[in-house]
Amino acid sequence: MDILKMQEAVDLVGARLHGWAETAVSHLPNAVVAVAIVALTWPIAKTMGRVLEKGLSRTSLRRPLTGLAATIMRVLIGSGGFFLALSVMDLDKTVSSLLAGVGIVGLALGFAFRDIAANFMSGILLAVRKPFAVGDLVEVDSHRGVVEGIDLRATTIRTLSGEHVVLPNRSVLENAIVNFEKTPGRRVEIAVGVAYGDD
Repeated sequence: MDILKMQEAVDLVGARLHGWAETAVSHLPNAVVAVAIVALTWPIAKTMGRVLEKGLSRTSLRRPLTGLAATIMRVLIGSGGFFLALSVMDLDKTVSSLLAGVGIVGLALGFAFRDIAANFMSGILLAVRKPFAVGDLVEVDSHRGVVEGIDLRATTIRTLSGEHVVLPNRSVLENAIVNFEKTPGRRVEIAVGVAYGDD
């Protein structure tokens, strides 16, 4: 009796392995196509990102913004190739699950890193509005100095007394910005004392 049960178990395992092997062989062409899609997508994504960044560098957009656009381009093309490969493998349900998971993860990260996201979005607005440029003498949030660097997270100012100040872009955008380079002439008030005594 035990021998019969063992034989049935062996037959069942053999049938399962045979079925898996047939499934793997039948899906082998699709797997090859999927691998080829992924292998071709990433070089295309990198090339398109470089082309976009080079093209945008000739415009008035700042370098951080052009780099961001190129990165988004690469991610979109790479993700499109990955999901296309999954579709070729007949994994449509997996694609739907991944998209739902990405949405949930993105929402959770948005709440967890809302301050970083706020600085990031403020950096984009600063790059578009251009209230100042590198080398301008500005005053932001009681810090007066020369702008040394602008990226998507923070703005760097070298104060007149030599301090190196890194201001989060959110703080820059929320405070009044005085750009002294916008006005070529300035009025300077000097207090002068006059003696009232007799000679």
